[in-house]
Amino acid sequence: MRGEVIGINAQIFSQTGGYQGLSFAIPFEVAQRIAAEILATGQVRHGRLGVSVQEMSQTMAEALKLDRPAGALVIEVSKGSAAVQCCRAGGPAER
Repeated sequence: MRGEVIGINAQIFSQTGGYQGLSFAIPFEVAQRIAAEILATGQVRHGRLGVSVQEMSQTMAEALKLDRPAGALVIEVSKGSAAVQCCRAGGPAER
Protein backbone atom coordinates (compact mmCIF):
# COMPACT_ATOMS: atom_id res chain seq x y z
CA MET A 1 0.00 0.00 0.00
CA ARG A 2 1.29 3.48 -0.89
CA GLY A 3 0.41 6.39 1.33
CA GLU A 4 -1.11 9.10 -0.87
CA VAL A 5 -2.99 12.22 0.08
CA ILE A 6 -6.32 12.24 -1.76
CA GLY A 7 -8.13 14.93 0.21
CA ILE A 8 -7.86 17.30 3.13
CA ASN A 9 -10.55 17.72 5.78
CA ALA A 10 -11.99 21.19 5.51
CA GLN A 11 -14.80 20.95 8.07
CA ILE A 12 -16.16 18.48 10.58
CA PHE A 13 -19.81 18.55 11.64
CA SER A 14 -20.07 17.12 15.12
CA GLN A 15 -22.92 17.28 17.59
CA THR A 16 -20.52 16.67 20.50
CA GLY A 17 -17.70 19.00 19.52
CA GLY A 18 -15.34 16.05 19.12
CA TYR A 19 -13.73 14.57 16.05
CA GLN A 20 -16.56 12.10 15.45
CA GLY A 21 -19.17 13.06 12.93
CA LEU A 22 -19.54 14.02 9.31
CA SER A 23 -16.48 15.52 7.68
CA PHE A 24 -16.16 17.46 4.45
CA ALA A 25 -12.96 17.17 2.47
CA ILE A 26 -11.57 18.98 -0.53
CA PRO A 27 -9.63 17.07 -3.22
CA PHE A 28 -5.86 17.30 -2.92
CA GLU A 29 -5.60 18.91 -6.37
CA VAL A 30 -7.84 21.76 -5.19
CA ALA A 31 -5.70 22.22 -2.06
CA GLN A 32 -2.55 22.37 -4.22
CA ARG A 33 -4.12 25.01 -6.47
CA ILE A 34 -5.18 27.09 -3.46
CA ALA A 35 -1.70 26.82 -1.90
CA ALA A 36 -0.08 27.95 -5.17
CA GLU A 37 -2.45 30.94 -5.37
CA ILE A 38 -1.67 31.95 -1.79
CA LEU A 39 2.07 31.68 -2.43
CA ALA A 40 1.80 33.69 -5.67
CA THR A 41 -0.60 36.44 -4.55
CA GLY A 42 -0.79 36.25 -0.77
CA GLN A 43 -4.51 35.54 -0.89
CA VAL A 44 -7.10 33.23 -2.39
CA ARG A 45 -10.28 34.30 -4.13
CA HIS A 46 -13.38 32.13 -4.05
CA GLY A 47 -16.43 32.35 -6.25
CA ARG A 48 -19.56 33.75 -4.64
CA LEU A 49 -23.11 33.37 -5.92
CA GLY A 50 -24.47 36.24 -3.82
CA VAL A 51 -27.57 34.76 -2.24
CA SER A 52 -28.71 34.14 1.31
CA VAL A 53 -30.74 31.00 1.91
CA GLN A 54 -32.66 29.37 4.70
CA GLU A 55 -33.94 25.85 5.23
CA MET A 56 -37.38 25.12 3.79
CA SER A 57 -39.79 24.59 6.69
CA GLN A 58 -43.03 22.60 6.59
CA THR A 59 -45.02 25.85 6.85
CA MET A 60 -43.18 27.44 3.92
CA ALA A 61 -43.52 24.27 1.83
CA GLU A 62 -47.27 24.24 2.41
CA ALA A 63 -47.55 27.95 1.52
CA LEU A 64 -45.66 27.30 -1.73
CA LYS A 65 -47.80 24.21 -2.42
CA LEU A 66 -44.83 21.83 -2.31
CA ASP A 67 -45.27 18.10 -1.56
CA ARG A 68 -42.66 18.24 1.22
CA PRO A 69 -40.09 20.62 2.69
CA ALA A 70 -36.88 20.02 0.76
CA GLY A 71 -33.96 22.14 -0.35
CA ALA A 72 -33.41 25.77 0.50
CA LEU A 73 -35.32 28.99 0.04
CA VAL A 74 -33.48 32.00 -1.39
CA ILE A 75 -34.33 34.89 0.93
CA GLU A 76 -31.98 37.56 -0.39
CA VAL A 77 -30.01 38.30 -3.55
CA SER A 78 -27.03 40.64 -3.12
CA LYS A 79 -26.91 43.70 -5.35
CA GLY A 80 -24.43 43.32 -8.22
CA SER A 81 -23.88 39.61 -7.48
CA ALA A 82 -23.48 36.74 -9.91
CA ALA A 83 -27.08 35.74 -9.12
CA VAL A 84 -28.36 39.15 -10.31
CA GLN A 85 -26.16 38.99 -13.41
CA CYS A 86 -27.61 35.55 -14.21
CA CYS A 87 -31.13 36.95 -14.11
CA ARG A 88 -30.17 39.82 -16.41
CA ALA A 89 -28.58 37.35 -18.85
CA GLY A 90 -31.84 35.49 -19.36
CA GLY A 91 -31.80 33.26 -16.30
CA PRO A 92 -34.69 33.03 -13.82
CA ALA A 93 -36.70 36.24 -13.58
CA GLU A 94 -35.95 38.69 -10.77
CA ARG A 95 -38.79 39.21 -8.30
